[in-house]
Amino acid sequence: GEAPDIKALFRSGGGDLLGFALTGQAVKERMALAKELPAILG
Repeated sequence: GEAPDIKALFRSGGGDLLGFALTGQAVKERMALAKELPAILG
């Protein structure tokens, strides 16, 4: 079957994007969201 279109965002108290989970058509947003993530491993 097809996965439902789900976009789950994990944000800090200040609103910064720290992580995300995507399924279905929402996967198309991965690259744009990845650019918002902090460079944790430098």
